Amino acid sequence: MDNLTHTMAGALLAECGLKHRSRLAYPALLIGANLPDVDILSYVFYDSLTALAFRRGWTHGVLAMVVLPVVLATLLIVWSRARRQRQSVESRASIAPVAYLPLLGVAAVGVVSHPLLDLVNNYGVRLLMPFSARWFYGDAIYIVDPWILAFVIGGTWLTRRRENAGRPSVAVARVALAGVLAYIAAMTYISHDAARLVAREAGLSTPVSPRVLMLDPDPVRALTRRGLLDIGDAYERWRVEWRPGGSRVERVLPPIPKGDGDPRALAASATHDGQRYLTWARFPFFVCGVDGDPALVHLGDARYSEGPAPAWSTTRVRVPIPGA
Repeated sequence: MDNLTHTMAGALLAECGLKHRSRLAYPALLIGANLPDVDILSYVFYDSLTALAFRRGWTHGVLAMVVLPVVLATLLIVWSRARRQRQSVESRASIAPVAYLPLLGVAAVGVVSHPLLDLVNNYGVRLLMPFSARWFYGDAIYIVDPWILAFVIGGTWLTRRRENAGRPSVAVARVALAGVLAYIAAMTYISHDAARLVAREAGLSTPVSPRVLMLDPDPVRALTRRGLLDIGDAYERWRVEWRPGGSRVERVLPPIPKGDGDPRALAASATHDGQRYLTWARFPFFVCGVDGDPALVHLGDARYSEGPAPAWSTTRVRVPIPGA
């Protein structure tokens, strides 16, 4: 998900009652809800391909879910104590030091919320890192979902407004959180049912691997799914208008050719850069001989691009040409 959604999800969790667990609960939840995205710094220190291969891995996996809350809670405690030391004796006597364990628990909630939200979209998360590099894909929520944003922003705003007016507020935040969870559950069901419908139309048995079939929700039209089906030498494009009483399923032409049968594509796959890219790509395709250079191979992911145009989700590899 986008970082605004993560941040406001942390704020909504705070308003659900967690902000009363610790004096530093609010910053712990806001920072923790974004902390796994520290891997974005890989774009600063490394080339874009290395950064792409690193994203949503180590800092989103099970080990990070243990380590990051400890790091966050410890840094907040150190900051709190340093700030306390600069206060007067009278001020220190009137305010109790921040307890570590309650803060650690709140920080853990914030950090864990991040990969759980990331899991529901088509980008995927390597939840088992560093023990396994397997990707998990939810394909249920668009990466920037306006309906979830409406729940988390609206729920937080209304809760704070009621609290400032001296009225009960925690229940409002919990209703908003329940709304987010119910919406995600409904969207997950629709995506799974849409995948079943496409598989049936394509003559495939279910369930179909997420590496073979992806149906991504439209960012605004919640019942519409667009996706890709791996048919061997190409990716078919499908569209589903899901309805409880009868859905419309259609194949969208033309398909996207994989281009992986060319010897240059095989050579590109075997290079170090090609292997790094393919650890990330879910629906990879190849365009050989781009820009008039027979040795230059374009690698893309059909989730985000098609054709040889350079983009954030593509890379290019030069391969030797036999006899050249």
